[in-house]
Amino acid sequence: MPIEHATPTTTSAEPTQSARSTPKDPLTDALRDRAMTDSLSAHEVDVGPSSNVPLRPDELPGLQAGLERISAPSKRPVQDALQQGEATVGQRSIALPPAPAATGADGIAERAEQMGVRDTKIETSGNRYAVSARLNPWVRIAEGRLAEIDAASGHNSRARRQNADWTFIRLADHNLVGADLAVGQAWPPVAAAPPAAADMDVDEEAAPPQAPVRDAYAAARDTIEEELGRALTEPEWEAISDFEPADITQAVANAQGTGVGPLHFLAGLDNASCIPTSHRLMALIGSGDTAALPDDDRSVAQRVGTVAAAIGADGAAGIFRLQFGGSDHGFTVVVQNGRAELTQSFAGGDGETLATNLASADFQFTAAQVAEHLRNLSAPGETDDAQQALFGGSIDGGGASPIAAMAFISERRALPADLPGQVTGQLRARAARLGLQ
Repeated sequence: MPIEHATPTTTSAEPTQSARSTPKDPLTDALRDRAMTDSLSAHEVDVGPSSNVPLRPDELPGLQAGLERISAPSKRPVQDALQQGEATVGQRSIALPPAPAATGADGIAERAEQMGVRDTKIETSGNRYAVSARLNPWVRIAEGRLAEIDAASGHNSRARRQNADWTFIRLADHNLVGADLAVGQAWPPVAAAPPAAADMDVDEEAAPPQAPVRDAYAAARDTIEEELGRALTEPEWEAISDFEPADITQAVANAQGTGVGPLHFLAGLDNASCIPTSHRLMALIGSGDTAALPDDDRSVAQRVGTVAAAIGADGAAGIFRLQFGGSDHGFTVVVQNGRAELTQSFAGGDGETLATNLASADFQFTAAQVAEHLRNLSAPGETDDAQQALFGGSIDGGGASPIAAMAFISERRALPADLPGQVTGQLRARAARLGLQ
Protein backbone atom coordinates (compact mmCIF):
# COMPACT_ATOMS: atom_id res chain seq x y z
CA MET A 1 0.00 0.00 0.00
CA PRO A 2 2.87 2.50 -0.31
CA ILE A 3 2.14 5.80 -2.06
CA GLU A 4 4.75 8.09 -3.57
CA HIS A 5 3.41 11.60 -3.80
CA ALA A 6 3.51 13.85 -6.83
CA THR A 7 1.76 17.21 -7.14
CA PRO A 8 -1.81 16.45 -8.26
CA THR A 9 -3.31 18.40 -11.12
CA THR A 10 -6.67 20.12 -11.16
CA THR A 11 -9.42 17.93 -12.58
CA SER A 12 -10.63 19.14 -15.95
CA ALA A 13 -13.29 17.96 -18.35
CA GLU A 14 -10.86 18.57 -21.20
CA PRO A 15 -8.05 15.99 -21.40
CA THR A 16 -4.62 17.43 -20.69
CA GLN A 17 -2.00 17.65 -23.41
CA SER A 18 -0.04 14.82 -21.76
CA ALA A 19 -3.15 12.63 -21.71
CA ARG A 20 -4.01 13.34 -25.38
CA SER A 21 -0.53 12.86 -26.77
CA THR A 22 1.21 9.54 -27.21
CA PRO A 23 3.79 9.09 -24.43
CA LYS A 24 7.37 9.22 -25.62
CA ASP A 25 9.02 8.16 -22.38
CA PRO A 26 9.34 4.37 -22.00
CA LEU A 27 8.84 4.71 -18.23
CA THR A 28 5.46 6.40 -18.64
CA ASP A 29 4.55 3.88 -21.35
CA ALA A 30 5.30 1.06 -18.91
CA LEU A 31 3.22 2.70 -16.19
CA ARG A 32 0.23 3.03 -18.52
CA ASP A 33 0.56 -0.56 -19.63
CA ARG A 34 0.63 -1.84 -16.05
CA ALA A 35 -2.31 0.37 -15.13
CA MET A 36 -4.45 -1.08 -17.89
CA THR A 37 -3.63 -4.64 -16.80
CA ASP A 38 -4.14 -4.05 -13.03
CA SER A 39 -0.49 -4.71 -12.25
CA LEU A 40 0.68 -1.43 -10.71
CA SER A 41 2.53 -1.37 -7.40
CA ALA A 42 1.13 0.78 -4.61
CA HIS A 43 3.96 3.32 -4.78
CA GLU A 44 3.09 3.90 -8.45
CA VAL A 45 -0.34 5.40 -7.64
CA ASP A 46 -0.65 8.79 -5.91
CA VAL A 47 -3.98 9.65 -4.27
CA GLY A 48 -2.61 12.23 -1.86
CA PRO A 49 -1.75 11.85 1.83
CA SER A 50 -3.52 9.29 3.95
CA SER A 51 -6.09 10.98 6.22
CA ASN A 52 -5.23 10.89 9.92
CA VAL A 53 -8.56 10.22 11.70
CA PRO A 54 -8.72 9.10 15.36
CA LEU A 55 -11.57 6.64 15.94
CA ARG A 56 -13.06 4.65 18.79
CA PRO A 57 -13.03 0.86 18.43
CA ASP A 58 -16.84 0.79 18.43
CA GLU A 59 -16.86 2.98 15.28
CA LEU A 60 -15.15 0.32 13.18
CA PRO A 61 -18.25 -1.83 12.49
CA GLY A 62 -20.12 1.18 11.08
CA LEU A 63 -17.10 2.15 9.01
CA GLN A 64 -16.83 -1.39 7.68
CA ALA A 65 -20.51 -1.39 6.70
CA GLY A 66 -20.16 1.99 4.98
CA LEU A 67 -17.15 0.83 3.00
CA GLU A 68 -18.96 -2.32 1.97
CA ARG A 69 -21.85 -0.30 0.56
CA ILE A 70 -19.68 1.83 -1.73
CA SER A 71 -17.22 -0.83 -2.97
CA ALA A 72 -17.73 -2.42 -6.38
CA PRO A 73 -15.25 -4.89 -7.98
CA SER A 74 -16.31 -3.74 -11.46
CA LYS A 75 -14.95 -0.20 -10.95
CA ARG A 76 -11.75 0.81 -12.75
CA PRO A 77 -10.73 4.13 -11.18
CA VAL A 78 -7.13 4.28 -12.43
CA GLN A 79 -7.96 3.17 -15.96
CA ASP A 80 -10.95 5.54 -16.13
CA ALA A 81 -8.89 8.49 -14.93
CA LEU A 82 -6.27 7.77 -17.59
CA GLN A 83 -8.80 7.44 -20.38
CA GLN A 84 -10.62 10.62 -19.33
CA GLY A 85 -7.42 12.65 -19.06
CA GLU A 86 -7.85 13.20 -15.32
CA ALA A 87 -4.62 11.47 -14.27
CA THR A 88 -1.10 12.83 -14.46
CA VAL A 89 1.47 10.26 -15.58
CA GLY A 90 5.01 10.76 -14.34
CA GLN A 91 8.04 8.56 -14.78
CA ARG A 92 7.46 6.79 -11.47
CA SER A 93 3.83 7.27 -10.49
CA ILE A 94 0.33 8.12 -11.70
CA ALA A 95 -1.37 10.95 -9.80
CA LEU A 96 -5.15 10.67 -9.57
CA PRO A 97 -7.51 13.61 -8.89
CA PRO A 98 -7.23 14.35 -5.16
CA ALA A 99 -10.08 13.35 -2.87
CA PRO A 100 -10.77 15.58 0.14
CA ALA A 101 -9.21 14.65 3.47
CA ALA A 102 -11.51 12.65 5.71
CA THR A 103 -12.84 13.66 9.12
CA GLY A 104 -14.62 10.95 11.08
CA ALA A 105 -15.70 7.46 10.05
CA ASP A 106 -18.34 8.79 7.63
CA GLY A 107 -15.73 10.99 6.01
CA ILE A 108 -13.47 7.99 5.38
CA ALA A 109 -16.29 6.19 3.57
CA GLU A 110 -17.07 9.35 1.57
CA ARG A 111 -13.41 9.69 0.57
CA ALA A 112 -13.36 6.07 -0.56
CA GLU A 113 -16.57 6.55 -2.54
CA GLN A 114 -15.16 9.58 -4.35
CA MET A 115 -12.11 7.55 -5.32
CA GLY A 116 -14.33 4.85 -6.85
CA VAL A 117 -12.84 1.99 -4.86
CA ARG A 118 -13.14 -1.61 -5.96
CA ASP A 119 -12.63 -3.11 -2.51
CA THR A 120 -11.54 -2.01 0.97
CA LYS A 121 -10.07 -3.50 4.10
CA ILE A 122 -9.51 -2.40 7.68
CA GLU A 123 -6.42 -3.59 9.56
CA THR A 124 -5.37 -3.02 13.17
CA SER A 125 -2.10 -3.22 15.06
CA GLY A 126 -1.76 -2.21 18.69
CA ASN A 127 -3.66 1.03 19.17
CA ARG A 128 -3.70 1.92 15.47
CA TYR A 129 -5.96 1.10 12.53
CA ALA A 130 -5.55 1.60 8.80
CA VAL A 131 -8.01 1.64 5.90
CA SER A 132 -6.75 0.55 2.49
CA ALA A 133 -8.61 0.79 -0.79
CA ARG A 134 -8.14 -1.25 -3.93
CA LEU A 135 -8.01 1.12 -6.88
CA ASN A 136 -5.64 -0.80 -9.13
CA PRO A 137 -3.17 -1.74 -6.45
CA TRP A 138 -4.07 -1.40 -2.77
CA VAL A 139 -3.33 2.05 -1.32
CA ARG A 140 -3.78 3.40 2.18
CA ILE A 141 -6.40 6.16 2.39
CA ALA A 142 -6.92 6.66 6.14
CA GLU A 143 -5.34 5.69 9.42
CA GLY A 144 -5.06 6.79 13.01
CA ARG A 145 -5.24 5.88 16.63
CA LEU A 146 -7.98 3.87 18.27
CA ALA A 147 -8.88 6.42 20.94
CA GLU A 148 -8.09 5.59 24.56
CA ILE A 149 -6.41 2.30 23.70
CA ASP A 150 -2.86 1.83 24.97
CA ALA A 151 -0.53 0.34 22.35
CA ALA A 152 1.47 -1.87 24.70
CA SER A 153 -1.31 -3.47 26.74
CA GLY A 154 -4.51 -2.82 24.81
CA HIS A 155 -6.02 -1.24 27.91
CA ASN A 156 -8.18 1.85 28.27
CA SER A 157 -5.47 4.35 29.18
CA ARG A 158 -7.70 6.75 31.11
CA ALA A 159 -8.96 3.95 33.34
CA ARG A 160 -5.41 3.00 34.18
CA ARG A 161 -4.26 6.56 34.87
CA GLN A 162 -7.23 7.60 36.97
CA ASN A 163 -8.06 4.23 38.53
CA ALA A 164 -11.69 5.22 37.93
CA ASP A 165 -14.84 3.32 37.08
CA TRP A 166 -14.29 3.28 33.31
CA THR A 167 -15.15 0.36 31.09
CA PHE A 168 -11.95 -1.64 30.76
CA ILE A 169 -11.51 -1.82 26.99
CA ARG A 170 -9.09 -4.23 25.40
CA LEU A 171 -8.53 -4.75 21.72
CA ALA A 172 -9.05 -8.47 22.34
CA ASP A 173 -12.57 -7.76 23.58
CA HIS A 174 -13.41 -6.35 20.16
CA ASN A 175 -11.71 -9.08 18.12
CA LEU A 176 -9.20 -6.49 16.93
CA VAL A 177 -5.82 -7.93 17.90
CA GLY A 178 -4.02 -8.36 14.60
CA ALA A 179 -7.38 -8.55 12.86
CA ASP A 180 -7.88 -8.06 9.14
CA LEU A 181 -11.45 -6.85 8.88
CA ALA A 182 -11.98 -7.37 5.18
CA VAL A 183 -15.27 -6.20 3.72
CA GLY A 184 -18.00 -8.73 4.38
CA GLN A 185 -16.28 -10.35 7.34
CA ALA A 186 -18.30 -10.58 10.54
CA TRP A 187 -17.28 -8.15 13.25
CA PRO A 188 -18.95 -9.06 16.57
CA PRO A 189 -17.79 -6.62 19.27
CA VAL A 190 -17.90 -8.02 22.77
CA ALA A 191 -18.75 -5.73 25.67
CA ALA A 192 -16.11 -5.76 28.38
CA ALA A 193 -17.06 -5.67 32.03
CA PRO A 194 -15.31 -3.10 34.24
CA PRO A 195 -12.74 -4.90 36.39
CA ALA A 196 -12.02 -4.14 39.97
CA ALA A 197 -9.23 -1.66 40.55
CA ALA A 198 -7.14 -4.32 42.25
CA ASP A 199 -7.48 -6.60 39.24
CA MET A 200 -6.29 -3.82 36.96
CA ASP A 201 -3.15 -3.25 39.00
CA VAL A 202 -2.28 -6.96 39.12
CA ASP A 203 -2.96 -7.37 35.39
CA GLU A 204 -0.70 -4.49 34.44
CA GLU A 205 2.17 -5.74 36.56
CA ALA A 206 1.85 -9.40 35.58
CA ALA A 207 1.42 -9.12 31.81
CA PRO A 208 4.78 -8.64 30.02
CA PRO A 209 4.81 -6.82 26.69
CA GLN A 210 3.93 -9.25 23.91
CA ALA A 211 5.65 -7.33 21.15
CA PRO A 212 8.28 -4.92 22.49
CA VAL A 213 9.71 -4.11 19.06
CA ARG A 214 6.34 -3.42 17.45
CA ASP A 215 5.22 -1.44 20.49
CA ALA A 216 8.41 0.65 20.38
CA TYR A 217 7.93 1.35 16.67
CA ALA A 218 4.27 2.32 17.25
CA ALA A 219 5.28 4.72 20.02
CA ALA A 220 7.95 6.25 17.78
CA ARG A 221 5.47 6.72 14.94
CA ASP A 222 3.00 8.42 17.29
CA THR A 223 5.73 10.82 18.44
CA ILE A 224 6.84 11.69 14.92
CA GLU A 225 3.27 12.24 13.73
CA GLU A 226 2.48 14.46 16.72
CA GLU A 227 5.55 16.59 15.96
CA LEU A 228 4.75 16.64 12.25
CA GLY A 229 1.07 17.47 12.78
CA ARG A 230 -0.15 14.86 10.30
CA ALA A 231 -0.06 11.14 9.58
CA LEU A 232 3.00 9.75 7.88
CA THR A 233 2.40 8.39 4.42
CA GLU A 234 3.20 4.74 3.98
CA PRO A 235 6.34 5.40 1.86
CA GLU A 236 7.58 7.82 4.54
CA TRP A 237 6.99 5.23 7.24
CA GLU A 238 8.64 2.49 5.18
CA ALA A 239 11.73 4.65 4.77
CA ILE A 240 11.90 5.75 8.40
CA SER A 241 11.25 2.30 9.83
CA ASP A 242 13.93 0.46 7.85
CA PHE A 243 16.67 2.84 6.68
CA GLU A 244 19.40 4.56 8.66
CA PRO A 245 20.19 8.29 8.32
CA ALA A 246 23.15 7.55 6.04
CA ASP A 247 20.89 5.54 3.70
CA ILE A 248 18.36 8.37 3.62
CA THR A 249 21.06 10.96 2.93
CA GLN A 250 22.29 8.85 0.01
CA ALA A 251 18.76 8.51 -1.34
CA VAL A 252 18.27 12.28 -1.19
CA ALA A 253 21.49 12.72 -3.16
CA ASN A 254 20.51 10.04 -5.68
CA ALA A 255 17.15 11.71 -6.27
CA GLN A 256 18.60 15.08 -7.25
CA GLY A 257 17.96 15.87 -10.89
CA THR A 258 16.06 12.63 -11.55
CA GLY A 259 12.50 13.91 -11.27
CA VAL A 260 11.70 11.44 -8.49
CA GLY A 261 11.86 11.89 -4.74
CA PRO A 262 14.14 10.00 -2.32
CA LEU A 263 11.27 7.70 -1.34
CA HIS A 264 11.64 6.04 -4.73
CA PHE A 265 14.96 4.64 -3.49
CA LEU A 266 13.70 3.69 -0.02
CA ALA A 267 10.05 2.60 -0.10
CA GLY A 268 8.19 -0.27 -1.69
CA LEU A 269 8.97 -3.91 -2.33
CA ASP A 270 11.76 -3.04 -4.77
CA ASN A 271 13.76 -1.79 -1.79
CA ALA A 272 12.90 -4.55 0.69
CA SER A 273 15.82 -6.84 1.50
CA CYS A 274 15.84 -9.20 4.45
CA ILE A 275 19.53 -9.42 5.32
CA PRO A 276 20.26 -5.65 5.26
CA THR A 277 17.06 -5.14 7.30
CA SER A 278 18.28 -7.64 9.91
CA HIS A 279 21.60 -5.79 10.25
CA ARG A 280 19.83 -2.45 10.63
CA LEU A 281 17.45 -3.87 13.25
CA MET A 282 20.42 -5.22 15.17
CA ALA A 283 21.99 -1.76 15.19
CA LEU A 284 18.74 0.00 16.07
CA ILE A 285 17.51 -2.25 18.86
CA GLY A 286 20.68 -3.72 20.36
CA SER A 287 22.85 -2.39 23.14
CA GLY A 288 26.49 -3.06 23.96
CA ASP A 289 28.88 -5.42 22.21
CA THR A 290 27.87 -8.01 19.63
CA ALA A 291 28.60 -11.66 20.43
CA ALA A 292 28.82 -13.91 17.38
CA LEU A 293 28.22 -17.66 17.34
CA PRO A 294 31.58 -19.32 16.55
CA ASP A 295 31.95 -20.46 12.94
CA ASP A 296 33.01 -24.00 13.82
CA ASP A 297 32.82 -27.39 12.13
CA ARG A 298 29.55 -28.51 13.69
CA SER A 299 26.53 -29.16 11.50
CA VAL A 300 23.93 -26.47 10.82
CA ALA A 301 21.43 -28.38 12.97
CA GLN A 302 23.86 -28.42 15.90
CA ARG A 303 24.75 -24.74 15.59
CA VAL A 304 21.10 -23.70 15.23
CA GLY A 305 20.39 -25.88 18.25
CA THR A 306 22.89 -23.83 20.27
CA VAL A 307 21.05 -20.63 19.39
CA ALA A 308 17.67 -22.24 20.07
CA ALA A 309 18.88 -23.26 23.54
CA ALA A 310 20.02 -19.69 24.25
CA ILE A 311 16.64 -18.27 23.12
CA GLY A 312 14.65 -20.79 25.15
CA ALA A 313 16.77 -20.53 28.31
CA ASP A 314 15.12 -19.31 31.50
CA GLY A 315 15.54 -15.56 31.88
CA ALA A 316 16.91 -15.12 28.36
CA ALA A 317 16.84 -11.54 27.06
CA GLY A 318 18.38 -9.86 24.05
CA ILE A 319 18.20 -9.52 20.29
CA PHE A 320 19.44 -12.36 18.11
CA ARG A 321 20.23 -11.93 14.41
CA LEU A 322 20.06 -15.17 12.42
CA GLN A 323 21.04 -15.62 8.78
CA PHE A 324 20.69 -18.68 6.61
CA GLY A 325 22.79 -18.91 3.46
CA GLY A 326 24.68 -16.07 1.87
CA SER A 327 21.45 -14.46 0.66
CA ASP A 328 18.57 -16.80 1.56
CA HIS A 329 17.13 -15.10 4.64
CA GLY A 330 18.08 -12.96 7.61
CA PHE A 331 15.84 -11.98 10.53
CA THR A 332 15.90 -10.94 14.17
CA VAL A 333 14.42 -12.47 17.32
CA VAL A 334 13.90 -10.29 20.40
CA VAL A 335 13.57 -12.33 23.59
CA GLN A 336 12.24 -10.87 26.82
CA ASN A 337 10.10 -12.14 29.72
CA GLY A 338 9.70 -15.58 28.16
CA ARG A 339 8.36 -14.12 24.92
CA ALA A 340 10.00 -14.04 21.48
CA GLU A 341 9.20 -11.62 18.66
CA LEU A 342 10.42 -12.07 15.09
CA THR A 343 10.96 -9.01 12.92
CA GLN A 344 11.96 -9.26 9.27
CA SER A 345 11.42 -8.11 5.72
CA PHE A 346 11.23 -10.20 2.56
CA ALA A 347 12.70 -9.25 -0.81
CA GLY A 348 11.01 -9.73 -4.16
CA GLY A 349 7.83 -8.76 -5.94
CA ASP A 350 5.73 -10.92 -3.60
CA GLY A 351 7.79 -9.96 -0.56
CA GLU A 352 7.07 -7.75 2.43
CA THR A 353 8.53 -4.48 3.66
CA LEU A 354 9.62 -4.09 7.25
CA ALA A 355 6.75 -1.64 7.81
CA THR A 356 4.25 -4.28 6.67
CA ASN A 357 5.89 -6.90 8.88
CA LEU A 358 5.71 -4.57 11.88
CA ALA A 359 1.95 -4.28 11.37
CA SER A 360 1.52 -8.07 11.57
CA ALA A 361 0.75 -9.98 14.76
CA ASP A 362 1.79 -13.29 13.16
CA PHE A 363 5.36 -13.34 14.49
CA GLN A 364 4.84 -13.27 18.26
CA PHE A 365 5.60 -16.46 20.20
CA THR A 366 6.81 -17.80 23.47
CA ALA A 367 10.57 -18.22 23.57
CA ALA A 368 10.09 -21.99 23.85
CA GLN A 369 8.01 -22.03 20.66
CA VAL A 370 10.68 -20.20 18.67
CA ALA A 371 13.37 -22.49 20.03
CA GLU A 372 11.39 -25.53 18.89
CA HIS A 373 10.70 -24.06 15.44
CA LEU A 374 14.39 -23.29 14.99
CA ARG A 375 15.40 -26.84 15.87
CA ASN A 376 12.80 -28.19 13.45
CA LEU A 377 14.12 -26.16 10.51
CA SER A 378 16.69 -28.86 9.81
CA ALA A 379 14.46 -31.80 10.72
CA PRO A 380 13.05 -33.88 7.84
CA GLY A 381 9.28 -33.86 7.99
CA GLU A 382 9.21 -30.81 10.26
CA THR A 383 10.96 -28.11 8.25
CA ASP A 384 7.96 -27.01 6.17
CA ASP A 385 5.80 -26.33 9.22
CA ALA A 386 8.67 -24.61 11.01
CA GLN A 387 9.36 -22.32 8.06
CA GLN A 388 5.67 -21.48 7.74
CA ALA A 389 5.49 -20.58 11.43
CA LEU A 390 8.62 -18.43 11.47
CA PHE A 391 8.51 -16.86 8.01
CA GLY A 392 5.00 -17.32 6.67
CA GLY A 393 6.50 -19.27 3.76
CA SER A 394 9.61 -21.17 2.75
CA ILE A 395 13.22 -20.02 2.42
CA ASP A 396 14.51 -23.30 1.04
CA GLY A 397 12.83 -23.12 -2.36
CA GLY A 398 10.36 -25.83 -1.45
CA GLY A 399 13.16 -28.18 -0.46
CA ALA A 400 15.37 -27.43 -3.45
CA SER A 401 18.00 -25.86 -1.17
CA PRO A 402 17.71 -27.67 2.19
CA ILE A 403 18.32 -25.52 5.25
CA ALA A 404 20.54 -28.25 6.69
CA ALA A 405 23.00 -27.55 3.86
CA MET A 406 22.98 -23.74 4.14
CA ALA A 407 25.59 -21.58 5.78
CA PHE A 408 24.42 -20.25 9.15
CA ILE A 409 25.38 -17.07 10.97
CA SER A 410 24.11 -15.87 14.34
CA GLU A 411 24.95 -12.98 16.63
CA ARG A 412 23.49 -11.55 19.81
CA ARG A 413 23.29 -8.20 21.63
CA ALA A 414 21.68 -7.06 24.86
CA LEU A 415 18.52 -4.94 24.91
CA PRO A 416 18.69 -1.29 26.02
CA ALA A 417 17.16 -0.26 29.32
CA ASP A 418 14.71 2.00 27.46
CA LEU A 419 13.87 0.27 24.19
CA PRO A 420 10.98 2.62 23.23
CA GLY A 421 13.11 5.68 23.98
CA GLN A 422 16.04 4.37 21.93
CA VAL A 423 13.83 3.49 18.94
CA THR A 424 11.97 6.81 19.09
CA GLY A 425 15.20 8.82 19.22
CA GLN A 426 16.73 7.07 16.23
CA LEU A 427 13.56 7.12 14.13
CA ARG A 428 13.11 10.85 14.82
CA ALA A 429 16.64 11.36 13.48
CA ARG A 430 15.73 9.42 10.34
CA ALA A 431 12.59 11.53 9.87
CA ALA A 432 14.63 14.70 10.20
CA ARG A 433 17.12 13.46 7.60
CA LEU A 434 14.18 12.89 5.26
CA GLY A 435 13.14 16.51 5.83
CA LEU A 436 10.13 15.70 8.03
CA GLN A 437 10.39 18.29 10.80
